Amino acid sequence: MMKNTPFPPMSLPVDEEKLQILRKQLSAGFLISSYFQEKNDDLSTITFALHSNEGVESLISIPDGDLVQDFLNSAEYEKHKRILKEKAAFLIDLVEFTHLPVEDQLNLLVRYQTELNYAIEDFDVEHKISIGDGTIIVLATKAIPQLLQCIFKVQSQFERYNRDFGQSSNHIRCRYGVNIGTCFDFRDINSHWNVLGPGINDAQRLASFAKGYQVIVSSSVKERFKAKELLAPESVKVSFSSEKRAQDKHNREHSFHELKFSVIEKPFSVRWQF
Repeated sequence: MMKNTPFPPMSLPVDEEKLQILRKQLSAGFLISSYFQEKNDDLSTITFALHSNEGVESLISIPDGDLVQDFLNSAEYEKHKRILKEKAAFLIDLVEFTHLPVEDQLNLLVRYQTELNYAIEDFDVEHKISIGDGTIIVLATKAIPQLLQCIFKVQSQFERYNRDFGQSSNHIRCRYGVNIGTCFDFRDINSHWNVLGPGINDAQRLASFAKGYQVIVSSSVKERFKAKELLAPESVKVSFSSEKRAQDKHNREHSFHELKFSVIEKPFSVRWQF
């Protein structure tokens, strides 16, 4: 009597198996930073370079053919491409926050977030990322011209709160690091859109150079706005300090400037009526 012997599981074609591995990496948060074609004897492969938000890189090679070409022409591929884009970013860091009692910290954070939301509601903010006692504001490429107006509005909102409520509550005191640079969007572990890249990193480094309540900007910001003196309609003059240099905690040197706003007083006339 013949015994029934189970058939061995059929293995997937190599290209389909490799594409499944690629998709698992993408669902885990990796993005495709680039791809290139390689030829070895009679075999042609497409190699994908992947990059994670923790800086981990990996390569996956898939035999070239209809399957991988369909993937390259798909919306799925477009969704997971790591595309570097120029964005404007500034870090707002609450000064002396850690010296407050825990209850005061909580109250100040709630008030700070509320006033910040009021200040940026009219601007094209692409990301607002909370980082402990601070926030990173990212403006999309098309909104870069709004950068100085946005910073001025945030400062003015905080100053207005301090003036109106400072006697009965803690002041909102902040320092700022501002940069224009390249960034890329990615989905984090919670499937939320987030942003990374040199543009964000340099804004954080610059904030560490700010003393007191300074606004420290990169040379790229000064170059972009050096010819603009007025921020209509508030009639605000923009000034940049001379270039300064300092090393961050990783011993990397940065050049930067202090940004200051000053309101231009407008002359007024009085019309007498009898």
